[in-house]
Amino acid sequence: KLGLRGKKVAILSENSYYWIACYFSIITGKITAVPMDPKLPDDDIIDIMIRSGCNAIYYSEDFKDTVEKMKKTDGVVIEQYIKIEDFYSMVEEGHNEVKNGVESYLEDEVLPSDLAFLVYTSGTTGFPKGVMLTHYNVVNNGKCIGDRMDLSTADRMMIHVPMFHCFGMVLAMTAIMTHGGTALPLPYFSPKSSLACINSERITAFHGVPTMFIAMLQHPDFEKTDFSYMRTG
Repeated sequence: KLGLRGKKVAILSENSYYWIACYFSIITGKITAVPMDPKLPDDDIIDIMIRSGCNAIYYSEDFKDTVEKMKKTDGVVIEQYIKIEDFYSMVEEGHNEVKNGVESYLEDEVLPSDLAFLVYTSGTTGFPKGVMLTHYNVVNNGKCIGDRMDLSTADRMMIHVPMFHCFGMVLAMTAIMTHGGTALPLPYFSPKSSLACINSERITAFHGVPTMFIAMLQHPDFEKTDFSYMRTG
């Protein structure tokens, strides 16, 4: 509907349900997703937008100033700027157009070898580099992780690692979705928020890096957190 088939679309947002919905709307439409690190300085974000050749961007309200700066920068080829919070109204508008025959549409158009997304490396030794991953790369990796974790429809995965990165997007989000479980994204990591989510949402699985686990273990709320549903991560 947006005329973006075969092009690239960036996502500039913290973790959210909107992020997940936008991501899948992009990759199932034969479009390449370019997830952006929301913590990067504006100039670095704009540099990646230019080098990746993105044609559109989904962005959250928090990044409207970045987007305004982007619009005034030479070399940016963005055709459409779409607020991520408007996504569901767009879905409702387009629903009647795609509800008939959507399965055959996807099956005929999207191939396992198609480029699913460009993920940019950290850039610790130079400019971030775009890594090209196909649909097969992403789905196979996520499914294999989910298989080894023995995930199922009964699992509830807290995602507090960033979804612009493979850790959050593939090893967490894709792993739980290929196994029919529930994804619970947190906007960003905070030991207090993560412990509260585990407590209230009966989380069964989540990922993290050592510094995150240490921060949770050392937080005052750790002793008050119910981990009885937790089984893997």
